[in-house]
Amino acid sequence: MTAGQLLALLTGTVLVSGLVLLAVGIRGTDAPKPDGNPLTGAVTRWPRLGESPEQTARRREVQLALCAVGVPAMWLATGWFTAAVLFAAGVFAVPWLLAPTRSHKGDIDRLEALAEWTRHLSTQLQNLGIEQAIKASLRSCPPALQKEVSTTVARLNAGWDPADAVRAFAAEIGDATGDKVCAALLLSLADRGRGLSRDLSDLSDALLEAVSMRREIEAERAKARTTVRWMLYFIVGATCAGLLDRSYMKPYTTFTGHLVLIGLVGALVGIFIWLRTLVSDRPTPRFLVADPRSPVKRPGRKEVSE
Repeated sequence: MTAGQLLALLTGTVLVSGLVLLAVGIRGTDAPKPDGNPLTGAVTRWPRLGESPEQTARRREVQLALCAVGVPAMWLATGWFTAAVLFAAGVFAVPWLLAPTRSHKGDIDRLEALAEWTRHLSTQLQNLGIEQAIKASLRSCPPALQKEVSTTVARLNAGWDPADAVRAFAAEIGDATGDKVCAALLLSLADRGRGLSRDLSDLSDALLEAVSMRREIEAERAKARTTVRWMLYFIVGATCAGLLDRSYMKPYTTFTGHLVLIGLVGALVGIFIWLRTLVSDRPTPRFLVADPRSPVKRPGRKEVSE
């Protein structure tokens, strides 16, 4: 068996194995998933990129399907296996590089809605208890926060402990600013004294100031994000055109050419990672979360179906 035949055999084996793993990843298996499996944890921690779990699952399926179709097609079109590998890497790298360039207007609108809801809640608390005030605030809740508040009200109506419902509401908001509002509610649930209405009113004013600052920052970063996005589009398009031109890519098919190509790709990736850090919005870490490393566990509660 010649070296070329051995390489073809190994390449075919890797390709078939990849297709089998792809099918298993998309369709799943009936085998039970053991706890503590590192592979299972890696799949669970698939990069979210600021998406919901449903959006992440859909993106994962699309990326795997693109690889299943595009990798063999790129290999056949170029006759160069390295081009297929670069295509597969681009399918997963491009969304990650583009993630910070998305607009954060929706997040800012939700923060403004939270400020309005907090003000309405402070008004309701002048005459009602916390649970009743949360339920009454649903009528005047801003549309951007309607889903989260309605879910919280449904949990309270289903018999959830108010503290657990507030913590679940904070998790759905997923922002450190929302944790401040929920922390005030939790403190008042533990010690039902007066002053919560005034505190929430002051907190609402602070939230509105934070919204104004975030809008200014978002406007300043919009131009830089647009520049990074179009630079990435241009480089990806030029790379795809070059890979399809066999005469252009012929110098890179040698061993030395592979080393040069690896250096060029590494330099481009490094530049875009640096640009990504410049336009990324680093949110303030949440504090109303349980530390999985802590030996102290919150007492469990009986689950109530909504």
